[in-house]
Amino acid sequence: MINQYSTYKSIYHDSPLITDRQVRQNRKVGQVFLFAAVLLLLTSFGIVKAFASSDDDEWAFESTPAKQIIVTQGETMWSIAKRYKPERMDIRNYIEDMKKLNHKRTSAIQAGELLSIP
Repeated sequence: MINQYSTYKSIYHDSPLITDRQVRQNRKVGQVFLFAAVLLLLTSFGIVKAFASSDDDEWAFESTPAKQIIVTQGETMWSIAKRYKPERMDIRNYIEDMKKLNHKRTSAIQAGELLSIP
């Protein structure tokens, strides 16, 4: 006598485990996640670039040719800056620019010294 009902369970299913709709939804979620990750990465680079600055901003002076002068007896950075700075620029900022351009840490200059003027 043969059993009428079998307890055998096939490893093959008549319907797929994941439907096409679920595949499309998973792809869409993946695309949205990828877009968000790229957007976050680009925003992060933009923020870092905007706020990261160097004290040695010498590259700013490389694009414009500098005038060079020879320091005479009795001249100071202040007197030179007063003579050459743009009209509406603060003289202290101009002196800082002069120091950076000439690779100086202080405002000390000597007669006969060659100075680049921004």
